[in-house]
Amino acid sequence: MSGSYPLFKAAAVQAGPVFLDLDASIEKACGFIREAGANGARLIGFPESYVPGFPAWIFKEGPMGHSATLFGRLYQNAVEIPSKAVARLSKAARDAQIYVCISVTERERGSLYLAQLWFDPNGDLIAKHRKLKPTGPERYIWGEGDGSMLPVIPSPIGNLGGLLCWEHLVPLTSAAMSFKNEQVHVASWPVAAFVRGGPFEAMLDIREKYIGPINPADNPLNPLEVISRNYAMATQTFVLMCTHVMLQDAVDAMAPGSPPNTYQVGGGSSRIIAPDGSSIGENIPVGQEGLVYGNIPLEMVIYAKYMCDPGGHYAVPHILSLNMNNAPAPAAAQTGQQSNPAPMRYADIQETDQVGDRS
Repeated sequence: MSGSYPLFKAAAVQAGPVFLDLDASIEKACGFIREAGANGARLIGFPESYVPGFPAWIFKEGPMGHSATLFGRLYQNAVEIPSKAVARLSKAARDAQIYVCISVTERERGSLYLAQLWFDPNGDLIAKHRKLKPTGPERYIWGEGDGSMLPVIPSPIGNLGGLLCWEHLVPLTSAAMSFKNEQVHVASWPVAAFVRGGPFEAMLDIREKYIGPINPADNPLNPLEVISRNYAMATQTFVLMCTHVMLQDAVDAMAPGSPPNTYQVGGGSSRIIAPDGSSIGENIPVGQEGLVYGNIPLEMVIYAKYMCDPGGHYAVPHILSLNMNNAPAPAAAQTGQQSNPAPMRYADIQETDQVGDRS
């Protein structure tokens, strides 16, 4: 960046996809990308598994029955690289002249992975992050990522990075991102619009037994926002907190496998958070779909690092240190095959649009 600390607009998506529909979800995502670009944003971030939707049913059902049926739909609507779906996202980024971080369920060979795909304003696919360890029953759905897919990307608007959901609670992961000098972060979160708790339900049961129910007046922030604000302060980054809104099509698709009223329409609490933990975005109401915009003065990072840089002067390597394995870890390596390919240029991506994909 050569000492340049720009002021720029960013956009965090607060919306749901067209549930388990690849083509329609891509179309909706491209609409948000172009809208953000038209409104002057230089970066847009999306919620977790926005394409083709987050498999929320896994927190309410076992892996069989209706859950397996939904998995089949997710599998058939997952994103392959390269594919027509990726070409459409690439073109939207180029048309809008914007950096894009979009989370997808990625299909590679026979398995699925939870990923963030990064496009630059030229439409090049410049990086990919796969969730290192899917959380709890997410392991029914997604395989694991590796250290070669934990990027921090130098750019004219700062060093860009991102994580998915519960990765923000892993201290060693945030330490790795700090060491790589991340400055602007996309936090992709899943839908959290269960009637009760979702993955927090077991804890809520114990809390209510011994302490009593949560008093909303004493707890104005939802847990995802608490975690996102903490990440911003702990890593001295600007955080685009990108969250789902659960729509009626998702409720209708998941309802047959669960007790009545298990899922509800609503949710969404997207924010743009500064390194001091403050919310600086133009927030929109819970349940409403749209874009949260915020102006990011990157110069704030200087003074956040002045106080605390755990990836640098505030580290204590004589006491604590981190070992990072950045090597690819494919299930099978073939001689002469590059397991973590170089960035895909716009022209190469668009060529796939002529041959179609297998989704």
